[in-house]
Amino acid sequence: MGEIGTPVPGNPIDDAGVVRQTVAMLFYGWGYNWYRKENQLRADDLLIRSKVSDYLQKARDDLAALESAYRARYLPPPSREHPLPDPAAVARTRLLHDAGESVGAVETRVRTAPVPENDKIWQRYRVEKDLLERLTALDTDLVWHAMLLADLVAKAPEQEQAGGLADRVRSMVGDIRSMLDRREEMLRI
Repeated sequence: MGEIGTPVPGNPIDDAGVVRQTVAMLFYGWGYNWYRKENQLRADDLLIRSKVSDYLQKARDDLAALESAYRARYLPPPSREHPLPDPAAVARTRLLHDAGESVGAVETRVRTAPVPENDKIWQRYRVEKDLLERLTALDTDLVWHAMLLADLVAKAPEQEQAGGLADRVRSMVGDIRSMLDRREEMLRI
């Protein structure tokens, strides 16, 4: 290790020894990275999946709001003239509810998806950096699909609240599920 220059005036470690100053310089990031690329990729993967989870939660909340608005508009309280609700309106409400449940299920799956542990077994059987880079790329695609889904639900016109919207949501959730299946396949030894 080389010489350390003159201390900066007003620096709190002025009176520290040479070793302590060196450790402090390394800690504060003077040209040294304490984290390996694998650890950065693992943290990036967690951040990306957190964002996917946020978008899916927003889509689920918007679907619940659409369902509630649809119920308020098309399923009035029972009256003497109409003691039973309209079966078609009940079926459309069920479609919106089921779409919201499927989004919630896939959001839970995204949030709880595994990441390879930092242990010797994984390092023995796989090149961890390459695997984490592929996982990050796949999770980035998940963000794109989740953004599209959240945007679709947020901009759903009122006439589409029931029929076509639920089918398109189910289709997009199916795409996200297939991506999660590919992700799980990557993690199998």
